[in-house]
Amino acid sequence: MTTSQYFMKLLALSDSEKEYQDSDLENSIIKILSDNNSSFFNLAALFEAEGGREEEVINIEIINKIANTLGLLFINPKEREGKVCFANSQDLRPDFKQSFVLLDLLNFSSAVLHSRIYRQGKQDFLEIPIPSDSCIFWQLVQIGSNLRNK
Repeated sequence: MTTSQYFMKLLALSDSEKEYQDSDLENSIIKILSDNNSSFFNLAALFEAEGGREEEVINIEIINKIANTLGLLFINPKEREGKVCFANSQDLRPDFKQSFVLLDLLNFSSAVLHSRIYRQGKQDFLEIPIPSDSCIFWQLVQIGSNLRNK
């Protein structure tokens, strides 16, 4: 599945009534939403058309906002060089991860959109909360990845 296809699947999920029952997911969402400093990003604005072309590009302002809030570096796979990168290994504990990629962000968004608590409290499902704790982010990335691989 391409990034754009996954993105479109997330947008469709925001219009559906599907919920995922997972206490870790719900507890993480409660922590994010109870944080008075939490900010949001608009999932629909994450991609933007560039110069009238059909190819979608990432909205770098949103990515920078997320990266700054999490205290992580965003790595665009198109810009990566070399073949050795332990920093993005699945085996690396979340508290040691210092960077994220677009798929991590989409997995995170998927987990948030599957939360019963989030769906009950949000009127605009495309407004995704940004946690200030990167460990919560990584926990939700893993949940979203598991959902994607079902």
